[in-house]
Amino acid sequence: MTRRKRASAAAPNPRSLKWLHQFETVSYRRGDKTLEHKVEVFGDFYNGTEHVLQCIDAFLDQHTSENLDIAFFLLQDVMKPLEETLEQGVKQIHLSDDMNLLRQQKSTFILKYVVPKIYYHHNFADIKQILCRSITGILILIRELFFVHRRDQNNTSNLVKHFKAKEFLANITLQIWSEVYYKHGIPFVEDQTLPYLRQLAMLDVFDKNWSVAGGWEQSILLLEEHFGSLPRISSDKSLDETSEIIERSRNSLRCQQLRAEYPLAVDYYLEERRDRDLMYQYSPKCSAYMCSEIETSNQPHRLRCYRCYYFHWCSPACRDYSEEVQDVHTSYCKECPGSKVKECRAQMSEYLNILDATVQRTDKVKCHGCGLQKEYSQFMERCSKCKAKYYCSKSCQRWDWYQGNHRLNCKCPP
Repeated sequence: MTRRKRASAAAPNPRSLKWLHQFETVSYRRGDKTLEHKVEVFGDFYNGTEHVLQCIDAFLDQHTSENLDIAFFLLQDVMKPLEETLEQGVKQIHLSDDMNLLRQQKSTFILKYVVPKIYYHHNFADIKQILCRSITGILILIRELFFVHRRDQNNTSNLVKHFKAKEFLANITLQIWSEVYYKHGIPFVEDQTLPYLRQLAMLDVFDKNWSVAGGWEQSILLLEEHFGSLPRISSDKSLDETSEIIERSRNSLRCQQLRAEYPLAVDYYLEERRDRDLMYQYSPKCSAYMCSEIETSNQPHRLRCYRCYYFHWCSPACRDYSEEVQDVHTSYCKECPGSKVKECRAQMSEYLNILDATVQRTDKVKCHGCGLQKEYSQFMERCSKCKAKYYCSKSCQRWDWYQGNHRLNCKCPP
């Protein structure tokens, strides 16, 4: 019986830049689990051990004449996996989680450890401004890549790719603002960096869970510790409110997912944040984890579970994603106490300003334009001022406003 040779995987040598360039092409094999093994090998390397950081310092000390090329090479290597991830996401239904993780580890390592060392290294003083502009350039690229693969509300496969792209891009943005800017104090490009960060926050690719600071305003306050007072604009208040809603909803959904496997850890987390009801409270955000659509009284989500009132979705694709990928809705409906269902239902009714908290799914509401009766949940149009008139269509609402004289009789609630 012959003994099969096992391929050994030597750790990459940080004294050479080749390991960066050849990252995706180098192949370490362990049976048919090539990518998993690469994740293991490079994951250990990317943890930023003291030995690795010393090797980076030694490498930078040896290179004085190629400073500019080295800096751009490293930054381009951050952009390369971003572009490749989005390209593959468009072409195939399921982006390889292992390859995604590899590229995420690589980009995180460069932004978290290598770029700050270049900025503060004595051999690179003459390119600091160029380095700062290049980092802002990455923010611009992230914004552009977000629109490469837009969400499709009717196609679950495309929605999965969109959500994976969002997670990847949000992780890179997080490393830039929390590590490069906040932790290491590398300065902004004046009048450019903050607007681009704000745009990424509006696209929900600023921080996957909004968990580092807890919202947009708290993130700005952290950055102000390094950069002094930062300018606010009128949209910041709404952006902060939206980010807090998303953070709370994702925290709640995450607790639902982990409760079955790690009940004690979830209980400890809820106790620590003094928010025991987090798992049962209504949130206006769509219940698909990475979706950031928020319902309003004027535009409530069309799909809702009328057993628990906790789960609701902005589109069929988000509902299918929630049911098939998150897979917690069924168990939640079975286990949620009746008292919590009533509380969630009341919170939903108050937020959406529905007729009252006791309205039933079968209750009928009459269209104020044509008189057609439908279940209240099917009415997608409602007067945004008085909150009292329902319509079965925009045409009915428009007619009642102009020809039906509702605009003369519309009164905002006291």
